[in-house]
Parts: sequence; structure tokens; C-alpha cells
Amino acid sequence: MQELFAILIVCVIARVVTALSVESEAVDTGHCHKAPQLKNAVISFAREAAFLVSAHPEKAFAIFQELLDDIRRVCYYRPKEPKPPKPRVNKGAVNKWQQGRASKMA
Repeated sequence: MQELFAILIVCVIARVVTALSVESEAVDTGHCHKAPQLKNAVISFAREAAFLVSAHPEKAFAIFQELLDDIRRVCYYRPKEPKPPKPRVNKGAVNKWQQGRASKMA
């Protein structure tokens, strides 16, 4: 249970840090096709988490700035147009009891 809660807490903190790393002008206008990658943010935060609680706040602030730079470095580019939905295709075997049912019902 501790590990699950730790993973959830790290994901939430990484999500907040990615929100801090995005320029507010691009988000306000809604024309942002480039976003920080969450996987990279989680890995970067997990790597630097122990150093963020140092005894020297200046050092922790410098490490936090490096963390934001690492998160901004790797981006996910959202598609400009949404992908069209594709219908489900059932590739299962045809039920032999219902095979001729459509012709019998007609």
C-alpha cells in the first residue's frame, strides 16, 4: 500500500510541476500543441526528489530550476486534428446457430 500511495503522490507532484513548466500564455490562448511528457516528468522528479529537501534552500531552488528545465526538454506534440474514430471489428468465429438466422427472419 505504501508503494502505491508513493507512486500516486509522485505522479500528482509531477503533474503539478509539468503545469508549472508550461508557459501560461500558450495555455490561456488554447493554441498549445506542445506539452511536457508526463513520463519524463515522473522520472526526472524521482531522480531529484531526495535533493529537493536539502538543508540549504538556495541549493534546493537551483535543483528545482534544473528539474523544470529537464521537464521542458522532452515534449509531447498533440495532434493538430483529432484522429477519426474507427469502428470495432469482431474477428471472432461466426456462431453456427446464428449463421442462417438473418435469412430465416427475412
